[in-house]
Amino acid sequence: MLKFYNKTRDFFLKVPFTIWIVIGIQTGFFIVLRNKEFASIGSLLFYGQLIKTFLNIVIIFWLITILLSKFKKVSGIIIILTIYVYTFLILYHYATGGNLEFKLLWDFRHNILNTEVFEMMGNFIGHKVILFVVALSLILIIGQIKWKLFSSYNRFKKPFLQFSVLSCTLVILNILPINSMDEVANFSRSFAGWYRIESFKFDTTSQNLEQYPYIKAADYNLPIKSNKELPNIFFIVIESFNESFVEKKTDDGKEITPFLNSLIPKGIYLEHFYGNSVITVKGHLSILFSILPSYRGLESEEFYSNNFQSLAQILKSAGYKTIFFLGSDPSAMNFQNEGPFLTKNGFEICKGIFNPNKNYKRTNGEPNYNYENPRNESGFGGFKDYVLYQQFFSTLDSLHNNSKDSQQKYFGFLSTYSNHIPWLKERGDSTIPFPNSISTREDYANSLFHVDSYLKTFFDEFERRKYLENSIIVITGDHSTPSGERGNFHKGIGFYEENFKIPFLLLWNNNVQPMRITDKAWSQVDIAPTLLDLLNINVNNHFVGKSFLRENPVEDNVVFLNQSFGGLNLVVIVYPYKYVYDVPTSEEYLFDLEKDPKEIDNIINQSPEKLDFFRDKISQIKLNQYLLEQNRIWPMNYEEASRY
Repeated sequence: MLKFYNKTRDFFLKVPFTIWIVIGIQTGFFIVLRNKEFASIGSLLFYGQLIKTFLNIVIIFWLITILLSKFKKVSGIIIILTIYVYTFLILYHYATGGNLEFKLLWDFRHNILNTEVFEMMGNFIGHKVILFVVALSLILIIGQIKWKLFSSYNRFKKPFLQFSVLSCTLVILNILPINSMDEVANFSRSFAGWYRIESFKFDTTSQNLEQYPYIKAADYNLPIKSNKELPNIFFIVIESFNESFVEKKTDDGKEITPFLNSLIPKGIYLEHFYGNSVITVKGHLSILFSILPSYRGLESEEFYSNNFQSLAQILKSAGYKTIFFLGSDPSAMNFQNEGPFLTKNGFEICKGIFNPNKNYKRTNGEPNYNYENPRNESGFGGFKDYVLYQQFFSTLDSLHNNSKDSQQKYFGFLSTYSNHIPWLKERGDSTIPFPNSISTREDYANSLFHVDSYLKTFFDEFERRKYLENSIIVITGDHSTPSGERGNFHKGIGFYEENFKIPFLLLWNNNVQPMRITDKAWSQVDIAPTLLDLLNINVNNHFVGKSFLRENPVEDNVVFLNQSFGGLNLVVIVYPYKYVYDVPTSEEYLFDLEKDPKEIDNIINQSPEKLDFFRDKISQIKLNQYLLEQNRIWPMNYEEASRY
C-alpha cells in the first residue's frame, strides 16, 4: 500500500501542477454543463470527444510550462495569468451558453474596457462564480508564494524532445475528425470562422453598379392621407423584446403583456416582424436609416464618417425637433459611439437619464413605483423604463413651453433599458406572472411584465398633454432574445425565430384603420419608408425597406437578417420560407415557417428552385456590406443625391 502511495505521489509530482489545476477546472465545467454539447453518453463519439478534450488542454498547458521552464522569475506569473484566461473562457461559456469567438472581441474591440461592459459582466456573476474565483485565486497565489507550484518546473529532461513530441501529438490530435470541446480549441476555431467572414465579400465584377445604387426618388401612392398638420412621432424601442410572449398567458390565466395586448386592436399590428440584427445599435440603424446592418464591425464606429440620409434628418428638414432619449446615464451615450453617431445624423438632442426625480408627484391610479430605487436591479445598468418616460415628457414640456412656435412637432426615439439580460429573479410578488419563478424563462416573463406596466406610464403622460394629441406612436423592439427555446438564452447563438422576431405596433388615433397584417414578413428597415408614406413626405432617400401601407403592396416582401454576434448567419425570409446561410461553415438551411414553425425540418434538398432564389438574395447582403465599406450609401449632400 505504501509502495502504491509513493508511486502515485511521484507521478503526481512529476506532472506540472498547472496541469492538475486545468484538469480540475475543465472537469468541474463538464459536470455543470451536464453533457449538453457532447455526443450521447456511452457512444464512441462521446468518449472520443472526452479523451481529445482532456489531451488537448493537458498538452497545451504542458507545452506552455516547457516554454517557460528557463524563465523561473516570471514563469509563475505568466502561467497563473494563463490559467485565469482559460478560466475566463470557461466562465463566459458558463454565463452565455456559448463559446467566446474572436469575431466578437474584434467587433467590440473599442468597447472592451467600457464601464457598461464591466457593469453587465458584474450582473452575470453570481455568488457561486465569485466563490469559485476566490477559491481558485487562493490556490494559485498561496501555491505560488509558499511552494512555487507554478515556477518550480524549470528543469525538464530533454525539453526539446518533449516539446517536439508533444507538438506533433497535438497536431495529429487536431487532424482527427472529432472536435475537442475545450475552450482553447473552440476559441482557436473561431479564428478560422472570422477569416472566412472577413473574406466573404461582394464580387464587384459580377455587375455594373451605379455610384450610389440605393438612391431613389420617392414616388408614393398613399393609401392613407395625412392631415394638413403633421403629427408628432414617437418610437418606443424596447430592449430584448421576444414577440412570442405578446398576447400569451400563464397556465393560471395571467397575461404577460396585458397593457400592450389592450393596444393592439387600436392600431396596425404586424404578426411576422423581425429585428434585422441582434445588437441594439444595429437595430437602431435599421429603424432610422433603413439599411441592412453591417456584418463586419459596428456602423457607429467603423462607418462613423460615412454619409447617410437618416429618417431623423428627413424629419428635421420637414420642421421636426428630433430627440433621442436613452434609459441610462448620459455617459452611456458614448457606448459604441452611438450618441456622437446619431448627433451627426440628424438628432438635435441626445440625452440620457440624469438625477431621477424621487419626489415625483403621482396622480390617482398611477402605479406606486419605488422612486427611492429607480435604477434597474439587474441587467445592463440604466434606469427603469418609467423614469425614461417621465424624463422624456419633462424634456418635451420644457421644449414646448420655450418654443416660439406653438405648433412645433417632435420626433422622439426612446431606447429602453429595463429588459436587458440578465433578468432579475423575483419571488413572492403575487402580481407578476410567475411569483415563484423556477427558470430563467419565467424570470424573463416577469421582466417583460414590468416593462409592459412601465409602458402604461408613457401613455398616462402622453394623454395628459393636449399639444401631443395628433401623434403617431410606434412600439417595437431593438432586437429579440431567446428565452429558453431549444435551451438557449443567449442572443448570439442560433438563427431561429426567437433570435429575431419582435413585436410591431403602430398607433395613430383616428388616422389609421386598425388592422392585423398576417400574410407577409416585414422588418425594421420597413419602418422608415412606411412612415414617409403616412406623412406624404416625398424626398430622395436611400431606404432599402418597403412600406407595408401601399395600395399595391409588394407581392413577396424580402426580409434580410444577420446574426453577427460572434459568428455569422445570414437569413433571408419570403414568408413562409426562411433560408439560412452559415458563413463560417457554409451550411445551409431552409424552413417552411407555416408548416414547421419550430424550425425542426431542414427542407434544403427538397426545393432546388427556391434554393437558387435565396442564394441569389445573399448577394444583396454582400452588396450592402460593400457599399458601407466604400461609403457609397449616400453622397455628401442632398443636392448631389438629386442628380442620381
